[in-house]
Amino acid sequence: MAGIEDIIREALGERPGVKYAILSSFGALLASNMRRDEVEDARKALEHVLPLLKVGFSIFRRKKDGVSTLFYRVRRDLVLVLSGLWVSPGDLISYARSVSEKLEEKLREPVEPEVSPELVSARPVGCWGREVSIRLSRSLLKVLRQMDGRSSVREIAERTGLDLAEVLELVAELRRAGAIELGVGA
Repeated sequence: MAGIEDIIREALGERPGVKYAILSSFGALLASNMRRDEVEDARKALEHVLPLLKVGFSIFRRKKDGVSTLFYRVRRDLVLVLSGLWVSPGDLISYARSVSEKLEEKLREPVEPEVSPELVSARPVGCWGREVSIRLSRSLLKVLRQMDGRSSVREIAERTGLDLAEVLELVAELRRAGAIELGVGA
């Protein structure tokens, strides 16, 4: 998602007190201007609110210190977190909808398909020693169990019984999170 920060800056305009984070539904950080501890706090809260959050809906919270946070589900796989000191829920919702509209416009633009022969034949390899935070699902666990550094994405899809498109999406998510690298297929 190239240029995501530009999209957010354009949608938010001049609102220096508002911080943002864009998280995947797996909890991977895609973009943010929050401090690391603020992102971790948002991730922990997201674990609890994600099952309740439908696309286009939001959940608001205000802490005792006055920090307002809004969780807005942009898409099934994307959550926008906006935060600011004593910012009203109405303002955060307005900002979230604006960001969401701009992101959707960008996502509707034609892009080169990600399903290339190179990607399908790539060999995912775990990046040992890296610390990443992702939400584990049954499908993701199936894929991770099959990653041996020798098997291609297509072979992993065949062995897990999952759709190739789903495996490609999961591999892309792991790659964005920094959990794996893709080796060249033979």
